Amino acid sequence: GKYYVVVTNAAGCMHTDSTIVAVNPGPIASAISSQTNICIGDSVQLTGGGGQGYLWAPATGLSNATIYNPQASPASTITYNLIVTNQFNCTDTALVTVNVVPATIVNAGPDRTTLQGQAIQLLGSVSGQQISYSWSPATYINDANALQPFVNPPSDTTYILTAVSNIGCKTLTDTVFVKIFKSLFIPNAFTPNGDRLNETWNIPALDTYPGFLLLVFNRFGEIVFQTSRTPVAWDGTYKGKPCVSGAYTYVIKTGKKDEIISGTVLIIR
Repeated sequence: GKYYVVVTNAAGCMHTDSTIVAVNPGPIASAISSQTNICIGDSVQLTGGGGQGYLWAPATGLSNATIYNPQASPASTITYNLIVTNQFNCTDTALVTVNVVPATIVNAGPDRTTLQGQAIQLLGSVSGQQISYSWSPATYINDANALQPFVNPPSDTTYILTAVSNIGCKTLTDTVFVKIFKSLFIPNAFTPNGDRLNETWNIPALDTYPGFLLLVFNRFGEIVFQTSRTPVAWDGTYKGKPCVSGAYTYVIKTGKKDEIISGTVLIIR
């Protein structure tokens, strides 16, 4: 509208002037995303409205920060602020959040060994958002939908852990190999002579006894090797020096009550 001002001085003289104030309409900003959630590495269409000029901030992951409809490919969840300007240079703002679902990580765990007829636990793990998982084949397994089920296959079996995104992200898999021994095979000799063949003494199925203790003695009754961890891999040394060729007595305490396995192993150089 038009506004008037009247000025009067001390002598009573008056003067009148006027000015016009123009009130321009302001824009009404809007900002939307074509998807609320996206998978990491994917993009989403942003759309702004309500004006003639557009500026998105931050510009991180945007194909163009100065158009109304940029493609957004952020690496993590982010909120974009859109400043909308109309023909009168008036501004308004709107916000839109793009939720980025972190990458799913699937790990079927280490390969396992067990004796035939003896169940062993798989050690799978999965991380991510809105995912479901299962094992296959779903045979000789107590719960195919558990992360760490027990399995008892009659022969060597590869199990696959599959993680499925419930919001459409990539399906991922990992495998674990279960080796089945018909009995506890204990090699009776090895040749730590540097030819890279049969260099260590190993008992692969020992991890079927989680509480085991293995002791190896020389002919003087000294303990030259001991372990309670798998895989067993004695290189034929004692205190950093090669043991002489000959027979060494081993004792395995399996961890089961009063169960002890003993025998001899030959070092051949």
